[in-house]
Amino acid sequence: MDKIKKELKNNKINNCKILIAVSGGPDSIFLLHNLNKLKKKLNLKLYVGHVNHSTRETCLRDQTFVQNICQELEIECIIKTCPKKENLSEEEARNYRYKFLTDIKNKKLCNYIVLGHNEDDQVETILMKIFKGCSVQGISGMTTISQNFVDKSWTLLRPMLKIKKDLILNYLNKNNIRYCFDETNLDIKYTRNYLRNILIPQIKEYINPQVNSSILNFNYHINQSNKIINTELQKKSKKLLGEYDGKIQINYKYFFLLKKSNSYQLSIIIRNLFTKLKIPRKKITKKKIDNFIELLSSKNKEELYKIFKVSIQFNNDDLVIKIP
Repeated sequence: MDKIKKELKNNKINNCKILIAVSGGPDSIFLLHNLNKLKKKLNLKLYVGHVNHSTRETCLRDQTFVQNICQELEIECIIKTCPKKENLSEEEARNYRYKFLTDIKNKKLCNYIVLGHNEDDQVETILMKIFKGCSVQGISGMTTISQNFVDKSWTLLRPMLKIKKDLILNYLNKNNIRYCFDETNLDIKYTRNYLRNILIPQIKEYINPQVNSSILNFNYHINQSNKIINTELQKKSKKLLGEYDGKIQINYKYFFLLKKSNSYQLSIIIRNLFTKLKIPRKKITKKKIDNFIELLSSKNKEELYKIFKVSIQFNNDDLVIKIP
C-alpha cells in the first residue's frame, strides 16, 4: 500500500473522483482494496467499472464477484456486458473496455481512470514493443500518468507499475482477500501470455535471472534519451508546423531543410502530425509517413487530400491543413 500511496502523493492525486477498472483478478482487487483504504485520507470519491466480455463461462462469475465486493465496500459499481462475439481479439476487447470506461468517466465527472498494471506487466509491454520493432519513441513502457493527447478525453493513472506480481499475491493471500482467476491467462496463443508463461521464465532460467530489472533499467535509459530527443524535436516542430484557427501550416522552406539535414527527425514530427489529425495509430505506418513526405515534396495537393480527407490549400507556398 505504501508504494501506491507514494505514487498518488507524487502525482498529487487527492480531492478528486477516480474510476477504478476492476476485472476481479488479483491486480485490480489489490488496487481496489488499497484505494479504499486511502480514500478518506486523500479525500477520494471511488467508482468501479467492470466489463463482462461474454467470452468465457466464468465471465458472469467474475461480474457477480466484483458487484458483491463493491457492495461490501459501499462503492458504486457500473457494469457493461459486451455482446457475444466469436474470436474477440485482444485489441477489440481493449477498445470496447476503454470506450466504456471513458463514458463512465465523463458521466461521473471523474478525474482519472485507474488501472492495475504492475511491474511484471511493464516488462512484458516493453518486450512486446521490442519484438514489434518499435522506434525509440515507441519502445518505452507505460507511464504512471498518461493522457489521450488528441482530445484530452481521458487521463489514465497506473499507480502499481513499481509493484511486483509476487508482492500482490502475497498481500492478498496474507490478508485472506479473495480474487478471481481468469483461465485464459494461461492460453499462450495470446502474445502476452506466451511471454509471461513461456519466454520470460526461460530467459530467467537460461540467460538472466534478473531480466525484469535489466528490462526496467533499459526502459529508464530509453526514457531519459527520449527527454533529450523530444526537447530538440519540439523546437524543430515549432519551426515546421504553425497552428492557428483550427488549421496547421507547414513551412515548406524549413521542411526541405529538415528533409535534407535530418530525415529521421522529420519522420517523427510527421508521425506526431498524423496523430494530431486524428489518424488512427495503427494506420500510421512508416510507408505512409514516407509517402506523405514525398507528396509534400512534390506538392501534390490531390494525393494529399486522399490521405486526410480534409481541406488542404497552399498559402504563400506553404501547405495549410484543416484540423478535423
